[in-house]
Amino acid sequence: MKPVPKPEVAEPRLVAGPLQTGPAMRGLWVDAFGPGFKTPLEVDRLIADARAMNINTLFVQTVKRGDCYCNGSLLPRTEDPAVPPGFDPLADVLAKAHAQGIKVHAWVIPTAVSNRAIRYAVTNPEHVINAHGEGSEQDWLTRNAAGSMWAGNDQQLDLGNPDAREYVVDAIRSVAADYNVDGVQLDRVRYPDPSGAVQDWGYNPGAVAAYQTETETTVMPAPGDASWTQWRRDRVNVLVSEVSAGVRDVRPEAVISVAAITYGAAPQTPKPSPLLVRTLRCCRTGWRGWGVGKWTWWC
Repeated sequence: MKPVPKPEVAEPRLVAGPLQTGPAMRGLWVDAFGPGFKTPLEVDRLIADARAMNINTLFVQTVKRGDCYCNGSLLPRTEDPAVPPGFDPLADVLAKAHAQGIKVHAWVIPTAVSNRAIRYAVTNPEHVINAHGEGSEQDWLTRNAAGSMWAGNDQQLDLGNPDAREYVVDAIRSVAADYNVDGVQLDRVRYPDPSGAVQDWGYNPGAVAAYQTETETTVMPAPGDASWTQWRRDRVNVLVSEVSAGVRDVRPEAVISVAAITYGAAPQTPKPSPLLVRTLRCCRTGWRGWGVGKWTWWC
């Protein structure tokens, strides 16, 4: 039997529709490592582009590396030379975005506080890398079991150091208190990637001391120690919980989100049953014909 030709169907034409409304979030992430919102003209272009793209939410990198692209938080104002003196990028984005019905979330890197790729000097003595960085009396930086404080290009605060965590929570809360943001997104809220097969970061002296006090031990934990691993995992949960509570305390309607990352092997598909394998093999080699209004494989 000859196969019946498949009826030709015209390709659908794409027609631009009206501005979409409703609950769907259409977001645009605006980083602070390049231009985007550092001058009034950049903000004007950002809002115009977002409107043209039917974007209804902007995630603006408010806290990059321990600094703030704003003038009114507990964090030091950025020393980025691309930002004009006195200009408040976050305030300008909020005013112009809200005027167009676009929401703004403060995108925050909570623990990374220094980056080799930043080409300008960070001189403010109140910046955490100067006040609590390498060589300071109260060092809050994380390090791995071998003692390194550099994770790639970054130095990070240790999530297990209670003083560092309190500082981060208060700083993010202050952004939400001083600016009418619609949400806060935490990014890279984790320990650095492990140097080897197991997670080996978290050895800031203050963090280790806190762990030893809570677990009533004097032993220096090994990187793969189960109790130590769980304790560090819990520090991430505690930070997210405390930031969430702090932000909602001053801005109850704010959306709290986390830009998370997943490691490990992907889920494995179970092997199909022998009957299914035989059926699929039959269908691949069977007769093709017209059935039930569509092309189908007869087995």
